[in-house]
Amino acid sequence: MDRSLFDLNPNPVLIYDKDSLDILEANGAFFAKYGFQKDDLKFLNLHDLRPQEAKEELYQAIESREQDESNHVEVARHQTKEGSLIYVMVSSHPYKNGYKNARMVFIHDVTERVKAEEKAKKAFDELNHHVNHSPLAMIKWDADFNIIEWSERAKEITGYPEKLVLGHSPEVFDFYEDDLKVVKRNMDFLMSGQGDKTHFEVKMYHRDGHLLDLSIHTSVMRNDTGKL
Repeated sequence: MDRSLFDLNPNPVLIYDKDSLDILEANGAFFAKYGFQKDDLKFLNLHDLRPQEAKEELYQAIESREQDESNHVEVARHQTKEGSLIYVMVSSHPYKNGYKNARMVFIHDVTERVKAEEKAKKAFDELNHHVNHSPLAMIKWDADFNIIEWSERAKEITGYPEKLVLGHSPEVFDFYEDDLKVVKRNMDFLMSGQGDKTHFEVKMYHRDGHLLDLSIHTSVMRNDTGKL
């Protein structure tokens, strides 16, 4: 291995002993990121890089590495010398240059990415909660106006369970007289790009046969080119 890949790498790199998990060498970027001093290497072990609640993850990672002797990649929770939590992408490889049983580990800080993903997931979960607890039926269509999401309230109002409507267009429902034409007319309006929302009222039969009066609000999401 070109030694410059270790010494000059802008990201942390370390070498550890597979048996003891002691850290044998680390580059300058490692010390800068984690806050340790070179003298700390005498006592540093992979366990020291893991917060207490993530110790079990280390054992699982080691087991995975044993099963795959070549390369191993994972996202892990690490801690700095001061105890600050960081998320890192870890890539480890067998390393035999002067060592009997060692692995070299390349580390990339992905803390901001993980936090952004967690924030997006939290927002999605909260939105899902509100959708599923809304007194209104929430329905999502794809660009061909086939149903791809069907809330629990939609099932309660119409009597149609999700499995009977997903992947279907409005033709799956029994509309009163010519009201299906009203639905299609509004869909055509949205597809034409003349507007991004509509409101209309129709009558539709509940699955058990009684007639429903529905007030429908629709809106569309478009990409940067204006496509649905």
